[in-house]
Order: sequence, then C-alpha cells, then structure tokens
Amino acid sequence: MVYQGPTGLSTISGPSGAGKTTLLGSILKRFPQAKPLLRVTTRLKRPTDNPNEYRYVSDAEFDALVQQQAFMWHMEIHGFRHGAPRAETTEALIRGHTVGDISYRSAEILMHHAHLMERQTCIRSAYLYITDERELRRRLAARNELEVDRRIAECRSWNEAARRSFVPFEFIDARAPQEEVLQQALEFFQQS
Repeated sequence: MVYQGPTGLSTISGPSGAGKTTLLGSILKRFPQAKPLLRVTTRLKRPTDNPNEYRYVSDAEFDALVQQQAFMWHMEIHGFRHGAPRAETTEALIRGHTVGDISYRSAEILMHHAHLMERQTCIRSAYLYITDERELRRRLAARNELEVDRRIAECRSWNEAARRSFVPFEFIDARAPQEEVLQQALEFFQQS
C-alpha cells in the first residue's frame, strides 16, 4: 500500500531548533493534499515559515480575536502570542489531511477538544526531542537566535513536560538525518 499522506490531524511538537518547521515543510511538499493547521501569531514572518501556516496580526488584532472567543486556544510562547482559530481547527479535526506544528501544551488542549468531539482517535502527535545541547546550540545559532541559553533551558523543560503529558506522543530523535526523521514521522502518522 502506498502512503497517501496524513489522513487525520497530525501534530508535530518539540522545542525550538528541533526541526518542526522543516519536517512540516517536507510533509506538505511530499503530500500536496495535506494542509497546514492555521495559527494566528503576533510574531513577524520568518523565511522558513510554510505557506498558509500562519496569519500574522498585530497585538490589537489578536486582542480583538480573544474578545470574540475566536481561538480554540491561545498562549504566549517566546514573547509572542499564538492562537489556533476555533473554526479552522474544528474543521481540521473533521476534515483531516492536516498537519500542524504546535507546542506540547497546544497538543494537550487539542486532544481535550478532540475528546469532547469524540475525534481523539483522528489525532496523531509526534514530538521531536533533542537532548544534545551542543547540537541544539548550533541549530539555534544558525537561526540567529538571541537567547540561546534560555531556549536550551526551555528545551529541557519542554522535553520533560512532553514525557509526562497525557498526549500519546510518538517521540522522534531530532538528531537523526532529516530524511530519517521524515520517514519515522510518516510511518507513525500512517498508523491507524
């Protein structure tokens, strides 16, 4: 059987520098029918962001969306606000063929909402972990990250929290070559 790409809602979580955006981009390129899970953010667009992955808004616009209860969840990560539009995320739970790069905390909220909709079996959640701080430091420096030490401390914290989470993450070692990480993720996402 030839794998046709993610059928449900597949999520990719992990700390900064683990390779989430790269993995998401590889999946979207390989499977054009897969769509990114839309998120709203107050941060600036990065050259590595995938098309249709984010809607970029001002703080005032974000505040208005919060007041309208337009988000399934919203939170601050690394000094910027991020939210998942309720309508689009609910549609992704029903439609499937969606892949999202989300925090482990967002994966927990998504799993809770999916459970309420009786759609929890439609979600496959991978967590890219990286414990090699030297490699992580190299990756963050390559991205011109300014607060490398803080991000490394957050990496330790996120890795521990993901291991304790109720989300049934598939843990993938992000130090592996990109093609191997992609293959591991695709094998996991195709399991039913």
